[in-house]
Amino acid sequence: MLERNAGIKRGLTVEILSLAWVTVEAVVAVWAGMAAHSLALTAWGIDSVIELLAGVGLTALFGWWWVDAATSLGMVYFVVREGLEALEAARGPGHT
Repeated sequence: MLERNAGIKRGLTVEILSLAWVTVEAVVAVWAGMAAHSLALTAWGIDSVIELLAGVGLTALFGWWWVDAATSLGMVYFVVREGLEALEAARGPGHT
């Protein structure tokens, strides 16, 4: 039982540190994006806020602690596809 409690305590510590990091990341990205007039950086900060609220909300409301990991794995498809398209475009016409 003691080992399980230690694992839960470590997990909660990681969760709290993650929430703190995402909060700082969001604030800094939005601030820096607005200061630099960068739509991409501002959007990244806003996306961090949305992820934070969605993750906390879905966990609190439904107990869906796994949602963040599942959506991250789902994004791999899109990241790989975009990367392959960028490589094809960089090669230029006539290359397969």
